[in-house]
Amino acid sequence: MLAAVAEWPKTRSCQSTANVHRDLLEAIRDDFAKYAGNREKIVKVFAALPRLVGRKFQPRKVDSEEKTLPLRNAFRMLSHALRLPCAEPLPTVSPSERKLTSNMKKSAC
Repeated sequence: MLAAVAEWPKTRSCQSTANVHRDLLEAIRDDFAKYAGNREKIVKVFAALPRLVGRKFQPRKVDSEEKTLPLRNAFRMLSHALRLPCAEPLPTVSPSERKLTSNMKKSAC
């Protein structure tokens, strides 16, 4: 993804940035070959992810004909593979703002 972010200021081209996204997705799909036994399930789950964003993962939403355990395992593998090691929630409020809002709560009661 960083390559796509870096591409935009250089080219100011949506097409060029979309090409970087496409190349990234192709590389991810090619990587699935490492998991020969689960490859088909991983591809199914990966293809379904855009329509499942923001919802709890339910294997039936991926493929209602497929057994749930293999799809759940494929989702688990993908979630571990795509997780960033530094993915910690960033504070949305600075420490000084936290202190201010906590003081405001105390005075409001």
